[in-house]
Formats: sequence, structure tokens, C-alpha cells
Amino acid sequence: MPSKVRTQSPPQYSDYTRYKSFLRIEFGHSCTFCDIREPELGGVQSFCVEHYKPQNRFPKLETEYSNLLYACRHCNQWKGSYWPGFKQRIARLIVLNPFLHFIDKHLDKSQHAWRGKTAQGRWNVDKFRLDKPMRVTQRTDRANVEATIATLTGNLEKAQAGLQIAQRKNARSAMSTFQIEINSLTGQIDTLKRKIRV
Repeated sequence: MPSKVRTQSPPQYSDYTRYKSFLRIEFGHSCTFCDIREPELGGVQSFCVEHYKPQNRFPKLETEYSNLLYACRHCNQWKGSYWPGFKQRIARLIVLNPFLHFIDKHLDKSQHAWRGKTAQGRWNVDKFRLDKPMRVTQRTDRANVEATIATLTGNLEKAQAGLQIAQRKNARSAMSTFQIEINSLTGQIDTLKRKIRV
């Protein structure tokens, strides 16, 4: 059972790059291979339309939406035009595709350094450097930002509750203090969200 099903139904284009806006939505603005998000890598310009079956070997699939994935520039480069031959297929040296494979069967993503659970998963970890320091740092940073957002959101909810109490009591000084705090917290949360979310 695959991890994902296609949710977008774009028209047929003769230029595969025109599918990028659909793929961004399809993949939640993140790389299909390493899960890095657009804001974490400098925006949409750091992402590519990836041909699962490479266009130099499968030219008829160049503009076939079902063959297209969304990949960051690093994973796009590391995959290149790889396609397994007979020996590679026997050895399970196959690029994981969430529309064809159940990714959780092959990859353990419970830690910031991903690990392969199967031979195919271990090969993908090596191929796409999914356990390397750069990847671990990116995922650690994201987790820290998410934790900070959660803390600030809790503080925001408390400030909003305080504002409601101050409004009921018509305590203008307290209302002003809470409103300043709410504005500050909202700004901090929005800034942090932009670092990791679209």
C-alpha cells in the first residue's frame, strides 16, 4: 500500500515545468525524498520537478504527471537520471516513491537522523544522505522552531484569556498591557512559522 495518493488533477501540459505549482501542493511544499520544506531551503526556486522514471530513458513520460515528483535541488542532483537495471532491482536499489511504496515500511523517521528499516530503505538513506549532519541539523532546527511556536502559542492563549478578564472588569491599563503582549506574541509566532511553513 503506497504512502500517498495523487490529490491534484492538472491539465495535460507539453512543458513539464508547468506542473510545479500542482506538485508543490501535492507534496505540501516539501521534498518527496528528504522532507525539507521550501522556507528551510530558500524558497520555491530551490525545488525542482523530478522525473521518477528519468526522461532520458523514458521520453514518453516526460510530461506524464503520474511520473513527476517534487524534489529539493540536493535530492534532484543526487537522484540524477538513476534508474535501476536488473541487478539493482534484485538488490532492491530502488528509489522510494510515496505513490508506489509505503515509506514507513522502509524508513525510520522517529529520530532526526533517518534510518533504513529495509535494504531498500538503507540504500535510499545513503543515496539521498538522509542521515548526514546537514539533514540532522535541518530537522533539529525545525523541531526547535515548532517547540518554540507551541510555547509562544500557549503564552498567547493565556494573554488572550487575561485580556478577556480585563475587558469584563473594564481594567484599561491591564487591557493595554495584554494587547501589547498579544501583538508581540502574534508577531513572534508568525515570524517563526515563515521559517518552516508556507
